[in-house]
Amino acid sequence: MPPSPEPTLSACMIVKDEEKSLPHCLRSIRDHVDEIIVVDTGSTDMTVSIAESFGARVFHQPWENHFSRHRNQSMSLASGEWLFIVDADEVLLPFDGGPLRAHMDLDDSFDSVMIGVECASPIGVVRSNSVRFIRNHRTIRYQGRVHNYLVGVKKTFFSPIRLYHHGYNLGEETDRKKFERTTSLLKLDLAEEPDNPRPYHFLAASCLSTKRFKEAAEYAEKGLVRFEKNQMVTHNYLWCLYMASASHFHLSNLDKAASYAEKAITLFHDHLDSHHMLAVIAARQKNRTLFERHAEKYNDIKGRIETSPESFGELVHNTLGSGWVLDMTRGFFLLEEGQGEDADEVLRGAFERCPDSSAYHLMLGLFYENRGDHSLAESHYMQALEKRPTNVEALWSLAGLYEQLNRPERIPLLEKILSLNPDLVQAHHQLGLAFMKAGDFQQALSHFNAIEEAEPENARARINEALCLRGMGLYERALERSSAIETKDREEILTLVSNVALSYDGLGQTEKAVAWFQRMAEIEPADPLPAVFLSKLYLDMAQIESCVFQCDRLLSLLGIENNVVLSSLKELGDLFHRVGKRLDSRERPDLGKICFHVAQRLERFPGSQREKRGERVLLD
Repeated sequence: MPPSPEPTLSACMIVKDEEKSLPHCLRSIRDHVDEIIVVDTGSTDMTVSIAESFGARVFHQPWENHFSRHRNQSMSLASGEWLFIVDADEVLLPFDGGPLRAHMDLDDSFDSVMIGVECASPIGVVRSNSVRFIRNHRTIRYQGRVHNYLVGVKKTFFSPIRLYHHGYNLGEETDRKKFERTTSLLKLDLAEEPDNPRPYHFLAASCLSTKRFKEAAEYAEKGLVRFEKNQMVTHNYLWCLYMASASHFHLSNLDKAASYAEKAITLFHDHLDSHHMLAVIAARQKNRTLFERHAEKYNDIKGRIETSPESFGELVHNTLGSGWVLDMTRGFFLLEEGQGEDADEVLRGAFERCPDSSAYHLMLGLFYENRGDHSLAESHYMQALEKRPTNVEALWSLAGLYEQLNRPERIPLLEKILSLNPDLVQAHHQLGLAFMKAGDFQQALSHFNAIEEAEPENARARINEALCLRGMGLYERALERSSAIETKDREEILTLVSNVALSYDGLGQTEKAVAWFQRMAEIEPADPLPAVFLSKLYLDMAQIESCVFQCDRLLSLLGIENNVVLSSLKELGDLFHRVGKRLDSRERPDLGKICFHVAQRLERFPGSQREKRGERVLLD
């Protein structure tokens, strides 16, 4: 009896403007499938011509902001017994085991085949298993506007076939556009289904991948609440716990980061990503014993994933390619312990396994900066940028180092970050602060204006706008801007009150300035600024007793012995001179300068002239 023919296989794709990646994809699959179905959603480049040159059947559909809808369209147009779901930015890796169709020769109880999917990232390969082959019948369909998922699958066979996904390693500009498209669609899903955890989950994933850690933590936590409410403890729930842990780790909330990782391990003891997180958290806490325990467990699980991937189902392994990070961390422990030769060997091994030498040098730079070795830190940050000039994390780190060292090179680094991410609010904020510090209030104002355009309710940007207006001498506008801002944040209130007080002082409206400086002193009694300005203003008003009172406050705040009974304005001036010197030593030269000026004015004050003529002036 002749052998039964192999099942027919259709590759199903949806594409738009994929001329760069599509040839690689089609070249890898064309000899393994019977037909290629391409649904094009509006390409304006050579995508359609390329698809046709590979013999694909191309169908045109207007883009409807719904990936599942178009995915299902491509499936409905296929004639094969099995459907192979593949994206244009994926490549079928070489495999053993005969023709691809042979892997679909399964008994009727199987309606799907799961394979491995690998994805590049700067810190290593991310790996997961995904159902990509399904029988061609209408009961299996995709759902979800974006990050679509299959429904109707009943029994899955695992195959060692693998795809390599290039979609998250395409450059800063492409990644930015992809982030904007993905998050906008996910927010539409969220509005339609506010109790569905999936949109929150994938919003967290998008934010984490672009280092928006605060947003990632918020979305992950909202997703977790909904996973638990709907009793959906799935592989995505574990992934969400990892994202919450990783986000809080980058926000330096180590206790929260550890709690999420530990929760994942109680549900699935072999959760690779959570052991990785607990290892790096232990390292941050200088706990080598705990670090080694989780690093050893990580390596054990990693080995089993590589030899028996099917036993982990659809679980995503975000840190599978990050073993070199743990090796580097071990090297840092050895350096701290004075074992330089052993450390060098471990670090060399980590370098050989690291997929991105820029990330390697960045990690070394962070280590040396934390040790206070600014020269070595700068050297490694520079090497990180030589290897990959668009390494935004290295740009941020070097800019932060230059801020500590008060070096002007910080500004061009921040401008480079902004050129890579034009809408990045954090970059506008830091550039605004940098220009304010440099005294360029006009430039600073332009960055705070940009933030307000993107985020009209951003109180910090509006407050900084008011500060810039005062810095430019536009006191009336600064007052108008400050009065329009409402906030309950104590720090923001203090900044606003200070700005109003200083603006009235700039306008020469002494009584109003006094009232606002007094209010500032009530909010923050430990700040010497209001007492310094009140001293100047009371002297302007010839209220010497009030000036003495403020001087006494300053002496107390600065820890200067103040058990002196004043008998002359000269002695009062001497005290202000001492206060000015102390403020200078505490890096408040702006306030010190005012105190020196008060001291000089007291020398010339009419009462002081009478003293020089022998007329005694008593101060109560």
